[in-house]
Amino acid sequence: MRWYQEPWIAQLALPAASCAVVTWISLVRRFTGKGRLFGSRQAVGLALSVTGMTCVIALGTGLLLPHVARLPPVAVGLVAGAGVAPRGRRDGDVTQPVVKVLTLGVASLLERLEYRLITDYMTWADSFMSGFKEPRQLRIFAHDLKLHLLSRHEGNKALTKAVNERHAEVDGAVGAVFALLDARVRRAGGGVLAALDVDQEWPGGQHEEIEYLRAFGVALERCKQLLALAHVHGRRSDTATLEALRDKVVPSDGFGSSSVPVQRGLFGLVRGERG
Repeated sequence: MRWYQEPWIAQLALPAASCAVVTWISLVRRFTGKGRLFGSRQAVGLALSVTGMTCVIALGTGLLLPHVARLPPVAVGLVAGAGVAPRGRRDGDVTQPVVKVLTLGVASLLERLEYRLITDYMTWADSFMSGFKEPRQLRIFAHDLKLHLLSRHEGNKALTKAVNERHAEVDGAVGAVFALLDARVRRAGGGVLAALDVDQEWPGGQHEEIEYLRAFGVALERCKQLLALAHVHGRRSDTATLEALRDKVVPSDGFGSSSVPVQRGLFGLVRGERG
């Protein structure tokens, strides 16, 4: 008997391999537009855990299926009764608790993976935009980023609409920051250069400064939301292009280091380092 004719190949290896392939394809499709499965080691670990757990469930089901007829009727009754368990929580969690149990934790792992993808992006975006200190930098970068996204996804009407809408939000938020600066110029009595220096003391005192910082923070977050479209719909190779767009408007020493912290890929390799 040859090695590929061994019983365990047909009963275990082939089902596990086919399940792993289909599960991974399903994960990629499920999280398309939501994040990068290889964005961090934690995300990779969760994705592999989901794949492995699904394979275990598939193998266990295949091995136990011939013995289902021997189950007592009371077991069938318990499973059927569990189907009317609460379908969600009032706090917005719509995952059925019974599903989490019957899938042996796969549903919970999927929830954690989705949260991890969001966290990975937020961490990356905070590092990426840590050097932006002025509203003009945000406006120029947002405009260039918009053109970059529109050129990369010209035939995607839904994404084009989302890009235009988020850019409009950025432009509106940045406009509110410039309105505060214009008011500062008027209060400065002609000292335009001094009034535009955000590090100088504000004529209106601490309250006016807080309003400026709040408006700038909103504009920065709006820009990160536009950047999210490049993150989830782009490729890892686009990082260098995004950094080039940023470096056009932010000084090279604006980040306090020679390289920008970026997401760690598989096996902890740092990619996209700046020169």
